[in-house]
Amino acid sequence: MDIVTKSVKVDVIVVGGGPAGVASVRTLTAGGARVALIEKTRFPRSKPCAGGLSAGAVRLLDYDFTTVVREKVNELRLSYKDKKPVIIKAEEPIALMTKRAEFDSLGIEAALSTECQYFVLPEISGIELRRDAVELIYPGLRIKGNYLVAADGAGSTIRRLISGRPKGAFGVAIEADVDANEVNTQEIRTKVDFGFSPGGYGWVFPKGDHYNVGLYSWNSRHSRFVNRPALKQYAQISLGEVNLSDIRGFPIAISCSKKSMGSGRVLFVGDAGGFTYASSGEGIYGAILTGQLAAKSVLIGGDVVNNYRATSSRYLRRCGLNRAFSRLIYPTLGVSYPLFAARLNSQAMRASMSLVDSEKR
Repeated sequence: MDIVTKSVKVDVIVVGGGPAGVASVRTLTAGGARVALIEKTRFPRSKPCAGGLSAGAVRLLDYDFTTVVREKVNELRLSYKDKKPVIIKAEEPIALMTKRAEFDSLGIEAALSTECQYFVLPEISGIELRRDAVELIYPGLRIKGNYLVAADGAGSTIRRLISGRPKGAFGVAIEADVDANEVNTQEIRTKVDFGFSPGGYGWVFPKGDHYNVGLYSWNSRHSRFVNRPALKQYAQISLGEVNLSDIRGFPIAISCSKKSMGSGRVLFVGDAGGFTYASSGEGIYGAILTGQLAAKSVLIGGDVVNNYRATSSRYLRRCGLNRAFSRLIYPTLGVSYPLFAARLNSQAMRASMSLVDSEKR
């Protein structure tokens, strides 16, 4: 018996329902585009991520996210190998802490509040690139669009189907959760400790009923130092004898270049395009920003990919400078840490004021 294949035609296909995909969907539908949003798993889903929202991310979000904020961070302890502490205090939040599963579920709700078509589909079977369209092939279904926005993560399936194995620079991270009842909350609750992993840092972030603890390095060559034994050791130093649950490791794409942004009728956003600050591994801001900019470029029309590159040029420059900064500062932190900490203190104060302004808008 022949298998009946259903066809769907839209203006834009968005693959991936994380912050980048949601930002694209909301911007596109607000501009009148017909959009198909495709996810391979149902929400809520587990997503490895520390879940902090920076002031920049907060400014860009165009829907109410306050229901998923678990902590407002007003105090942060910086240190180098748990020594030389610098305490950053602010009257207003420096950052907002969420749990990514909750934040992403809220984002999907925000996307579905638009008139997009939503599909939960297994792994894609194939892709056809044409001069005037892009078509995705799934078992029993073909979805055709004038453009495709790939927001499908650091290991982008779309990029793999088009050009083979995803290329570019990657950082590495590993994290776990700790029950809040096991932690002495009399101490400063939010910590960032440099020097525990080469080219990176360890962190402890409060999330209401639990703490998120992790290690990050901006250079994947240091992955042998970012592992379960190292995470357990860091957790013991930072929190004492605690039990780690839901341990997960993950790559972080940090290529962030014009070449990674797309070609033809395909645009890459968020982790799929490597839009993450190398020094911190923070990618939610870059995901939302590039998701919105790619969508606006599609709505404008013309040479969409070059428009996307042009409107993202300022962010690309910041990413490039951030990678250069990471190469310079991390190998010398043993000497330069005091100056580095002072710089972070100043940045945190400015971010706090920006966050207040954005919350008042």
